[in-house]
Amino acid sequence: MDVVYVTGNVRNMKFNVVLVCAFCSILLCFLTYVQFRNTDHSFAHNQRDFSHVEFMQPDLSTSGPDVWEVPPVQDNYTNQSSDTSFATRAGHITKYIFPIRQSIPKSVLSRLERSTRNELFSRLENMTTERKHLIDVYEILRSMGYSSRLPDVINIGVKKSGTTALMFYLKSHPQLQTSIGGKEVHFFDWHYRNGLRWYESQMKLARSDQLVYEKTPRYFVTDPVPDRIRLDLGKDLRFLLCVRDPVSRLISDFHFSKQIRSTRQWQKLQTTESETRRFVQEFIKADGTVESRNEMISTSNYALHFKRWLQYYSRDQFLIIDNSDMVGDVVGTLRQIESFLGLQPFFGEGMFVRTATNATCLRRSSTKESCPKLISSNLLPKPNISTEVEQTLRDYYRPYNEEFEELTGRHFHWSEL
Repeated sequence: MDVVYVTGNVRNMKFNVVLVCAFCSILLCFLTYVQFRNTDHSFAHNQRDFSHVEFMQPDLSTSGPDVWEVPPVQDNYTNQSSDTSFATRAGHITKYIFPIRQSIPKSVLSRLERSTRNELFSRLENMTTERKHLIDVYEILRSMGYSSRLPDVINIGVKKSGTTALMFYLKSHPQLQTSIGGKEVHFFDWHYRNGLRWYESQMKLARSDQLVYEKTPRYFVTDPVPDRIRLDLGKDLRFLLCVRDPVSRLISDFHFSKQIRSTRQWQKLQTTESETRRFVQEFIKADGTVESRNEMISTSNYALHFKRWLQYYSRDQFLIIDNSDMVGDVVGTLRQIESFLGLQPFFGEGMFVRTATNATCLRRSSTKESCPKLISSNLLPKPNISTEVEQTLRDYYRPYNEEFEELTGRHFHWSEL
């Protein structure tokens, strides 16, 4: 009995020790959580405030290079408009505590190239200790020659005509700054209600010797876009228009649209025959004529849409790029773009390499290359249309191709097919 009693006491002591340790752990976790919550809330508040600060291009004719005019900013917390100057707001908003890399919001860093970010970090690290707790990030960027601007050049389309690959190549040019990540902004078609300041915030900061470049292929086929661009960006703008054999573009557009609207499991179950059947059902009527009201059919009707753009801008403000030319001679096409935009020559033959899959990639080093990202996968088979269906489509597009040649003043090989 004595032995059992002593053993029971030992077990009770162990149990009590475990309870005390568990209680202390819970208490420590709670105190840590409270401290983290307070710290995180303070930082998040700074981030939200900072996101309201945006550069506007300075009016050097009246204010000088160091004075920046900024429109009133909406305050999310008071729901009142603020008329304070940029310097006052920035002085309050950019009071960040080091380390620098964790303190600067991603909304700022995403608008900078890697080399610009490194230069910014270097300048901040070289500041005196007394100034490190009061950092005006935009003041430093302004001293580096960077400002926020609306686009100077827009690639307006056409979808599935090489616009993504072209953006990939042009991002390498030192005199071009693109939208953040080179993504399609869709401001003038989908996000127009967000306003010009939102549109500007989607562009990387640029120097005065750089052009800002954006691409959204849907602009070309969206009716209100030319009028909106003329109203908001003025008449001194340049455009890139990528085109492609209308039938090939239609097939690619059909294939891509099916991919993004279906699951991978469904795609694996499809065959070339099933996709060909769907293609014919969607674009060819029962009487054998083309379904002209279909949006994808209309997109390949370049003349229809280009006529609308010429009502707002002159022909010499557009550079027409045939996708077959870019595939066959990417350097020649890029040099043509450099000349059109007034850029310094940058692209050369040694910068590109052909892969085993016949893709044109940028040579990063002797052993590495960087290729345009493939948007579509190879899971879903492509339709293999018959010669009869192809000829029906080519006969439909032929008069529009001829009209497009007259509008652009150049010849396209696919107009003769």
